[in-house]
Amino acid sequence: MKPQAIEVSGIRGIASRHGYRVEKMGLALYDLKHDPGETLDVASANPEIVARLQAEAAKARADLGDSLTGVRATHARPAGNAAVSVGPGEKPGTPLK
Repeated sequence: MKPQAIEVSGIRGIASRHGYRVEKMGLALYDLKHDPGETLDVASANPEIVARLQAEAAKARADLGDSLTGVRATHARPAGNAAVSVGPGEKPGTPLK
C-alpha cells in the first residue's frame, strides 16, 4: 500500500507505517468570513495581525511546551493518577453509582 497525504484540522502529513510525519508549512492567514475555502492567503497584507498571532503562539508554547519546535513547558505538570478508594466488597475499576 502506497502512503497517501493526510490533512486533518489543517495539519498536513504523509501517512506511514507508524502514523504520519508532519511537513513544516509556512505562515498563512485567511479571512474565513469572506473566504471559507481558505483559497487566498492574506498574511502579507496584514503583517500586524500575523505578528500579534505569532506573539500569542509564542506565549502558549512557553506555557504548554511544543514538541515540534523543541520548546519546553514552564507550567506543565507531569501526568498523574488519581487515588481511588475501593469500598468493602468492591473491585477496582467498578463504575461509581
